[in-house]
Amino acid sequence: MSDTLLLDPTGTSHSQFDQLSWYNLEKNREAFIRSDDYLIDGGATPLCVDTVELEAMSQGLSLARDRLEGLGQQVLAVHQDLFFRYLTELDFLNQSLAAGNEGAAEKISRLMAAWAQFENDYYPVQYDRCGARRLASDTGELSLALARATGTYELTEDQVNKMMRIYLEQSAFSLLAKKISGSLEFPETFTVGGKTYFAKDLNDIQKAAIFLSWWQAKQGEDIFGSSHSVTLHSQDGDVSIPVDGFEDSPELNEAFAKYISRLSPEESKKIQDQIFGYAKIADQDEPWLGRLARFTGLQATVFAALFLPRGGKIFEDILRGPGPDWYRLFSDSQAQSRAEKDQKFAKTVTAKSVGTTRAKRLEERQLGLDPSGDCIANGDGTMTRNLPHELGDTFRYANTQDPQEGGAFEIQQWETASGKKGARVILRGTETWDAGSEQVQDMLTNTESVAGLQTGVEKAVAEALEQLGVSADTPVELVGHSQAGIVASNLAADSGFTKRFNVQTVITAGSPVANAPIPEKIKTLNLENIYDHVPKLDGAINPPSPNHITVYKDYKKGLNPEEVHNRDAVYAEMMDELQSFHYAEVDNFLECRDKVMGFDEEIVKATTQRFEIERNYG
Repeated sequence: MSDTLLLDPTGTSHSQFDQLSWYNLEKNREAFIRSDDYLIDGGATPLCVDTVELEAMSQGLSLARDRLEGLGQQVLAVHQDLFFRYLTELDFLNQSLAAGNEGAAEKISRLMAAWAQFENDYYPVQYDRCGARRLASDTGELSLALARATGTYELTEDQVNKMMRIYLEQSAFSLLAKKISGSLEFPETFTVGGKTYFAKDLNDIQKAAIFLSWWQAKQGEDIFGSSHSVTLHSQDGDVSIPVDGFEDSPELNEAFAKYISRLSPEESKKIQDQIFGYAKIADQDEPWLGRLARFTGLQATVFAALFLPRGGKIFEDILRGPGPDWYRLFSDSQAQSRAEKDQKFAKTVTAKSVGTTRAKRLEERQLGLDPSGDCIANGDGTMTRNLPHELGDTFRYANTQDPQEGGAFEIQQWETASGKKGARVILRGTETWDAGSEQVQDMLTNTESVAGLQTGVEKAVAEALEQLGVSADTPVELVGHSQAGIVASNLAADSGFTKRFNVQTVITAGSPVANAPIPEKIKTLNLENIYDHVPKLDGAINPPSPNHITVYKDYKKGLNPEEVHNRDAVYAEMMDELQSFHYAEVDNFLECRDKVMGFDEEIVKATTQRFEIERNYG
């Protein structure tokens, strides 16, 4: 593999992209070539494997499979030869019978009976439990299961190259972010809420996300008014939580305002050409990616506001002046969408599970203990939910957490027969695509989370756990898809949060979380569909380690972001399949997770508490 990974439009070679690089694939190669359809990066297995003996076993199984497959092919060849001879003889006898040979009828009868008997004997020899082809297939599956269970399966070169496309996209995002941050004249230091940030400690993705957060907040202020807090609604009452944003930084306000005021059409065109130059690089390997970058402008990503072409003037149309008309129209459409969802809330599974009024929604509720995690319909039209255990069911549970009048999340608590307790925070992803409305699960929280800012959602989760009295020794699991996965990972990376709460596991799906420095002691499992652009927005692969696993798969292909990023149709199903394959690293993660969270014991009691959040103005 060449050290040169990409060429920028000026012809400059790049072998590294700072912290945002692809990693050195040669050094980390063995970490990736570890599965068949799934690519598993990181993780560990407690098995002590004799690799020489295991290789001999694997070779023996492969040899047995090949010989059985060869025997099956020979039997098939004999069957085909005899079938041809049978048809030839049958045709001859039929002609003889037509010519008046009366003895031909008896011969035809005996021949057909003999062939029927042969067919009855043939299929068991090939496909019954001890048939050649059945045994060949079973032996192959046994060999594959052995490799999965011991963590020794190797992908082919073609499979590796197919999976490595994810790095091209991530590098493209990194280069786009580099162009933004390089043109901003970022202040060396800036303060937000009394905390000092140093530009040298931030990578290009984080800098781009900071600028986008600042810009979105300014548009939100123009439409909704300024916001410096969120309200957490709970069964115990309402709590106002102060929240600071990048728009509150004097240094950023000065630097970014100057940047926008001096932006000329010529500069806009130059930056646009550079950006599209990088899109063309992606186009060389994956044409649809270049088209996506140019024509949809990556609308479902944190780059949406910067890369949506409007008459060839990206920055002028979007950034110049307060409250561009197009953004106000977009925000109005999102407000209408939120209102329509609120009107339909009463018909949702969530409403049947928790009620329609806020007072009812926030009541503590008992969870059933059926490990299937299914909802149970009650006779009065309501529904009772079960405490989910399996990964896919845990993510499907979010279908009963639809927001109403703002954002929402739930905290589940349980107790085992031995008295062990556990808690889980289940968050939902992005609910609206504008920024600054009462709905905090929006694009502003997306970009702030990618930038590493402590958002209102994160502060609300910490406050909710405090209200419930979750003790410092109770194991906590954080679960989230998309934006919710970023929030979960940022909470796990927050030393103040983990000092107060005993975070043990983090499970995310389709989330860009590479920049969250989660301690090694916290076990993490991250799932990414390689056709999903959202988890690549951090511009880097997730750092692998024995306790930090990322699982990649080409699960669903398409250009529609909603289809390839879908929580249920992609990631929940992906988790179901992953668990059934029993990879050593994943099984070890799940075994450790079950043990620390109490899922390996009988759970005798489980409850859930819904919390709602909304952004305040003024």
